[in-house]
Amino acid sequence: MKQSERKKVQSILENIRKQHNILESLPEKEVFALLEENQGTIIELGNYVEQNMGQTAPFIRMLEEYCELVYQMFQSMKKNNRLQAAVENERAGKKLEQAEDYYVKHLLYRKYEILFLPYKAAMWDSMESIYLAAVQNSKCRVSVMPVPYYLLEDGKKTAVYEGNRFPEGLPIVDAYQYKLKEERPDVIFIHNPYDGYNRVTRVEEQFYSSELIKYTSHLCYVPYDVVNENSFNETYCIVPGVRNAWKIFVQSEKLREIYAKYVGADKVVALGSPKIDKILKGRNGVTVPMQWEKVIGTKTVFLLNTHVSRIINEKTGAFTFLRKVAEFFEEHKDIVLIWRPHPLSESTALAMNRKIYEKYEAVIRQFKKIENVIYDDTPDMHCAIAVSDAYFGDGGSLLTLYKVTGKPVYLLDSDVDNLKVTPAEQFSCANLTELEQEVCYGTGRACNTLFAINRKTKTVQYIRSILEENRMQENAYGYVVSTEEKIFMLPNFARHIAVVDKKTKEVHYLPNYYRKEDDLKCVSAIRQENKLVITPLFSGDPVLVLNLETEEIKKRELPEYNDNQRSFYYGQSCINNEKLYIPIRTENRILEITREEVISHKLEKIDGGFMQCIFWDDKLWILPADGQYLLQCSKDFRQLNKIEYDEFIPMEDKDKTFLFYRMVLQKENLWLIPRNVPYFIKIEKNGKPTRIDIDHIEVIEYLRQHEQPFSEAVAVEDKIYFPPFMLADFYVLDTKDNSLKKERFQTQHTEELVSQILECKGEKEYIYRSSLFGFSYFADLVRNKKDIYAKQRKNAVLDTFARNDGSAGKGIFDYVCNEIMDASEED
Repeated sequence: MKQSERKKVQSILENIRKQHNILESLPEKEVFALLEENQGTIIELGNYVEQNMGQTAPFIRMLEEYCELVYQMFQSMKKNNRLQAAVENERAGKKLEQAEDYYVKHLLYRKYEILFLPYKAAMWDSMESIYLAAVQNSKCRVSVMPVPYYLLEDGKKTAVYEGNRFPEGLPIVDAYQYKLKEERPDVIFIHNPYDGYNRVTRVEEQFYSSELIKYTSHLCYVPYDVVNENSFNETYCIVPGVRNAWKIFVQSEKLREIYAKYVGADKVVALGSPKIDKILKGRNGVTVPMQWEKVIGTKTVFLLNTHVSRIINEKTGAFTFLRKVAEFFEEHKDIVLIWRPHPLSESTALAMNRKIYEKYEAVIRQFKKIENVIYDDTPDMHCAIAVSDAYFGDGGSLLTLYKVTGKPVYLLDSDVDNLKVTPAEQFSCANLTELEQEVCYGTGRACNTLFAINRKTKTVQYIRSILEENRMQENAYGYVVSTEEKIFMLPNFARHIAVVDKKTKEVHYLPNYYRKEDDLKCVSAIRQENKLVITPLFSGDPVLVLNLETEEIKKRELPEYNDNQRSFYYGQSCINNEKLYIPIRTENRILEITREEVISHKLEKIDGGFMQCIFWDDKLWILPADGQYLLQCSKDFRQLNKIEYDEFIPMEDKDKTFLFYRMVLQKENLWLIPRNVPYFIKIEKNGKPTRIDIDHIEVIEYLRQHEQPFSEAVAVEDKIYFPPFMLADFYVLDTKDNSLKKERFQTQHTEELVSQILECKGEKEYIYRSSLFGFSYFADLVRNKKDIYAKQRKNAVLDTFARNDGSAGKGIFDYVCNEIMDASEED
């Protein structure tokens, strides 16, 4: 209650008290009316004070006694007992004077009661800077009351109280001694909004937000974490604490707009996050344990953060990954790891799955045995943030906070099979069509980079990034074809064909002829001297004939629908005697395109569609979509032979779909390239098949882990090259002895390349991602202090927060003060 409102209460008491001095001089009818009016006013005033102030019981009791005396006076006057009425009038006036005196001494200038209700000590930083602002205000009495809560497991509840884990010096009050009904705090801050809807931890029912609003007019919800606005789960906008709060204080304007959709704009205030205030303090106020100091010394420190979802989801391979982390740091004693799991990891694992919990505990024990590893389960994350040199781990609120420090960040955005992987193995050079040349060109799928691949020196040289309209779109470009002066990059998800000048590296774009701007476009490209014939993926899009010298494009329209008026997909095409043959993936037809017409050949008695067709030995060879057999067709489509290789397919593979995804013509044989089986099928001209098993253990494992492991297959003399989708190592099949080897192509890094990758894939936050950089590369970069993006990384995060200068907590408390106090009262 504001001071002006408190003084108004005093004024009302004073006026009613003075009226008792003149009652005897008024007509009886006026006295009855005045007594009835005053009694009603006092009852309303008592209710108002009781609801808006604490420690009011004695005052309310006096008002109740006053009302009883007024009632007795009223009855005496009805009985015409004027003498008794006069006595009761005098007693009522004195009782009101007594109430007024108590009010002035104990309530009129009573400090505002500010109550903080954290429940986990690890989450105190979401309130701390608000608390620090509050204790500076001389008109406030500030209390911190850690709320008891329960861990939930298999229908059981385990009581937990963390009051002794909070920082020393806080004005901690006992949750069972503090009487909310009596104190009626002016403001209550909470950071747990779930009430009875959290399946892992749950506060006692008396501390649900639905109960707290009975005792305060200003229930303030401050989220305990910081979130990624672009992936925010909007179900958090409808939890009980949000609905019941007087105000919700969020980190940014964008988040305010999201919450406002559910609770109204007036209820949500964007004033930043107290957690950012804490980070910006750095090592100020952080006490490093002596044991940590001994382990760290002068070594480089990495902070590993694992999210709850990684632990409880067995499909993530979390425990295998963590064991590899342990092994890596055991081998590298010159660096230190601080492993800080999400504070709810153990309790969540215990609540969800006992076997997972036991595995998790075993991993923890393994980490604790390693001399250069610190297992951090303390309630304060800020010590680990302050002493570490770099971040390593999952996304989440800790990652967002860490980026504010500007220190290097390594995000696990993909499965990490080997922490020793180098960046040369991580950059993708996927789509190759001219590998037979000494120098050819490929595209980096992950961030649309253009590379030159030298097969003789086995080097991969970065040329430039092709960002076009959408820098975040992966796999924007596919096939790459070059001339003496230019490099042509054909679109997958990009909107145009990109043309790069070899000398200047400048890029320009050719007109778009595809209907779907943001979908896959080109499925194959066939070069004929200075022309390129480009087959679309979707029906309704045209075949394009690109003149590589003039850049002129001619288009040939194709049928948009089949006989059933349905659209369809095309497969890998081929050309023979100026005729273009295009297989249809979704039905049993081949399109034969001449200068004059488009002929559709339906292959009767064949189920399903076709992935690819090749002209070889004056016949059309067709690979069905499921890869279970091969078709050999005469060029007039009158004879069709089915080449079976079922006898070579193991029983466990017979039910698989898409066994093979590509045919490659290599001298006198046709090779079927595996998609998800560990063997090739070699076809001779007479149709005889032979199975060639893959004996390379690493390749077999790679095939198991990836749905389509190879991006391309290119025959060069006696070898077939297979660049995998995500690695720059080429697997090479030597067809002379059927051996499979790996050739390593070393990426020649430049500062520009690293910068482009960090900017492109990090949303300008300059994050090193596991899908692009090996951890060993990152570790060396941090150890040698070669990261140069601290300022950009820090600003990129801070720019998304309101009050990002370390004053969010003060801003929140000032806002509250402005609501509960008069302007003249505020410090």
